[in-house]
Amino acid sequence: MFIELSCRLETENDKKLLAKISDVIKLLIGCMSNYNFNLELCLGWYKQENSRVKAAKVLGLFIAAKKKFPEEVRSIVLQEAKTILESAVKLQNTVEEGSIPLWKEAYYSLIMLEKMLKHDHDLCFQEDFEVVWTMVFKLLLHRHEWLQTTTCRLLNYYFKKLAESTEADSLLGKPSSLFMVAASLCFQLKLKVDRNIVEGKKNNGATEEDYLTENIVFAVTGLHLMIGQTDDEYWSCLDNDEQAKFLEAFLVFDSGKVRSTYLALTSSGNMECQDDVRNVLVGSLLKKMGKLAFDVDSLQMRIVFNFYREFASNLNQEECRLYAFRILLPLYKVCQGFTGKVITDELKQLAEEVRDSIRDKSLGVQMFVQVYSEIKKSLEVRRQKRRREEKEMAVVNPERNAKRKLKLASKNKANKKRRIMRSKMDR
Repeated sequence: MFIELSCRLETENDKKLLAKISDVIKLLIGCMSNYNFNLELCLGWYKQENSRVKAAKVLGLFIAAKKKFPEEVRSIVLQEAKTILESAVKLQNTVEEGSIPLWKEAYYSLIMLEKMLKHDHDLCFQEDFEVVWTMVFKLLLHRHEWLQTTTCRLLNYYFKKLAESTEADSLLGKPSSLFMVAASLCFQLKLKVDRNIVEGKKNNGATEEDYLTENIVFAVTGLHLMIGQTDDEYWSCLDNDEQAKFLEAFLVFDSGKVRSTYLALTSSGNMECQDDVRNVLVGSLLKKMGKLAFDVDSLQMRIVFNFYREFASNLNQEECRLYAFRILLPLYKVCQGFTGKVITDELKQLAEEVRDSIRDKSLGVQMFVQVYSEIKKSLEVRRQKRRREEKEMAVVNPERNAKRKLKLASKNKANKKRRIMRSKMDR
């Protein structure tokens, strides 16, 4: 019966039936006399390529029923999981006939490992788990939605355990590693869909949005603090591995301009202070997130604005001034109605709350007014430049100018229609 139900776990698609099958298997595990035999059987499945998904699901149920594996079994499971995750990392950018190879094996292995961590908190910083965490950080860039959600949740667990521990050595102890994670989170932010799935009572009702927001706050704040602990010599003497990791991170989210600035800064030794590096690394992340807030969907804007509030609250006035222009620019556009798109009242209210919070708690009124004035002047200069270019285009290329006007008229018509529909719905 145990073997038959285990096979059904892999083939059954009905969620309610799957939950019932899982409950029965857990009951069987709790009372079976041949426990070790069945556990060895599952380990054998986990080593075979065509039965790894089934094995990972059943091993997860063994953990749920018995809480912990014996140490020798855990060692075998971790070794096989590492192999699967490493293969998934190598193939995560490969698409074969519309599907990504090994995503199921990697996903269910991570779910199983997550259960191991929940039932044995000491595992988190053990040497056996280091490779697993390294793979989790790399799988943040995986294109499958389920793997993105799971790696994001596991990263949140790692960050929180790191904050609780005073003795643990972080695998993200170098600026390059933390910058790579932050860049990967920007990648996830771009692809995130507003599903707002609640993860359950065990996680205090946290949603996918909450995990992603918290992770970005952890990563960017940590990077800011870590740069403050380095000196000029550190940045001018980066080893090849760390340089390569920085460049890999820039490839994830940057078009090339910031990458060139960073290389010029670190190779020439012209860095005057830590703020130069903060401007390039942290500043580029803030700028990218501000762009995503307008380019994608309301979910991205909500995450970015909540991140701005939390990040600014971790800075003193001088540090906040360093990033103030990049943080306040998107907020200014939303509050003043300069976004060029329809913004909901909820998001506009959020932008105003975040703006006021930064002004009152982080930046101070005088400095806030100064930065706000700079943003206003900057946008006015851009506006005048754009109008001048449009006038020149009307003379030099009238056909292109006519197409631009038609596109603009179509956009305005669509926006007007959305506004009318929203007002009807609010009645």
